[in-house]
Amino acid sequence: MKKGQIATAAIIGITVTLILTVIFTSIIATRIDEQTRTISVADDTFTGVNGTCVRVTNDCILSTTDIVNASDGVATTGNYSECNFGGDVDTNGYVLNINGADPVLNNAQVNATYTEVSCSYLSGTTGTVINYLPLLAAVAIVAFFGFYIAKR
Repeated sequence: MKKGQIATAAIIGITVTLILTVIFTSIIATRIDEQTRTISVADDTFTGVNGTCVRVTNDCILSTTDIVNASDGVATTGNYSECNFGGDVDTNGYVLNINGADPVLNNAQVNATYTEVSCSYLSGTTGTVINYLPLLAAVAIVAFFGFYIAKR
């Protein structure tokens, strides 16, 4: 191969590598965002059924702020529990009127305010470190190509 052919092959190789890197980094960043993002849900309305788990989200419930009767705004006074709908491992619903103290909640419209997360949610230090992976990958790629070009 001649010198011009080698340079052209190197440029094509670098271009393909950069394109693939951008694609894979974008995919990884999206997945990381899904696993570390929290969503505040306010006044999610569902029909309460006494003593039965009712699914309110396809994701998982991280924490609950309150549950109120939708018609009059009266709080359920803690007479509810988070539950695993359909035997799922993940917390994704509520059981109302556990002790029978609020019979008016049966078949009533209820508003729940809670924080929703992916069921593969990464919290704490792990979530923080994982958030920096795309940035570290980008710095490593730039450094690699910087050294490669400097060598030429």
